[in-house]
Amino acid sequence: MLRSTAGAFFLYSIVYTIFFRPIDQFHNFSVTVASLLIIFGCFYYFFEIMFYDYYLEKQLWKIPDFWVATLLLLFFSSSFLFFAFFPKVIAMDAKLWGTLNFMLKLIGGTMYLSFGLVYYLPLLREGNQDDFPNDLATSKS
Repeated sequence: MLRSTAGAFFLYSIVYTIFFRPIDQFHNFSVTVASLLIIFGCFYYFFEIMFYDYYLEKQLWKIPDFWVATLLLLFFSSSFLFFAFFPKVIAMDAKLWGTLNFMLKLIGGTMYLSFGLVYYLPLLREGNQDDFPNDLATSKS
């Protein structure tokens, strides 16, 4: 499903660039659609966690994939709102626009920092192998 969605979005972006908006203009509608697709992907991941019991024997807060999906949902929800109303946002007062832009960058920076930490912190803990993601648990010496 992910490959077909990515392929469809790629085709959409090519068609949108060629026929509707030139490449030298900002494509806020494409960013809005991409944000919406990522939000739906996060909800699909949470749906699978709840109904298919993938992590039934594990504590969910120790699963790095859960935190990545949560942070993606947080960032792209705010990104979706920012870029969906982008023409209105840039028409605002420059100070307010700058504040909104800074908040979006702060959320994005926190997200990317957390991406590194959720996979790195289990390596710092001396615990059992259940705390590590599968690919890291087998490569630990």
